[in-house]
Amino acid sequence: MMDPKDWKAGLIRNLTEFASSEYQDRVWRRGKGPEESSFEEAYEFFFDLYMPGEDFPHYREALGFDDHQANSLIGLGNLLREFGTTVSDLPSPGEVLDNPGWSNVRETARRVLDTLKEPRE
Repeated sequence: MMDPKDWKAGLIRNLTEFASSEYQDRVWRRGKGPEESSFEEAYEFFFDLYMPGEDFPHYREALGFDDHQANSLIGLGNLLREFGTTVSDLPSPGEVLDNPGWSNVRETARRVLDTLKEPRE
């Protein structure tokens, strides 16, 4: 199991990738920059490492995630799964980024990021 602080830092990086149209255009579509990534990689990282699974209760408790934060993350996971059914198994960057549903995923990722960064009482 990953250290909870490392887990949260990785989750924030992953969510930032989903939330940033600039990053997606530069890295996913044009392959520019020191980063190497794609929709498939970001999607797999999210579900393999960060989507609430058997280790989530440990991370949730260690990081003090409240119900709203946890449910926001779970909601994004559901939205990503649903979006994944609208594209091919190995979609081109255009198939993802030009898909009308992608802007909703991007905006939801931004909201989840804001939720996770909010100080909670």
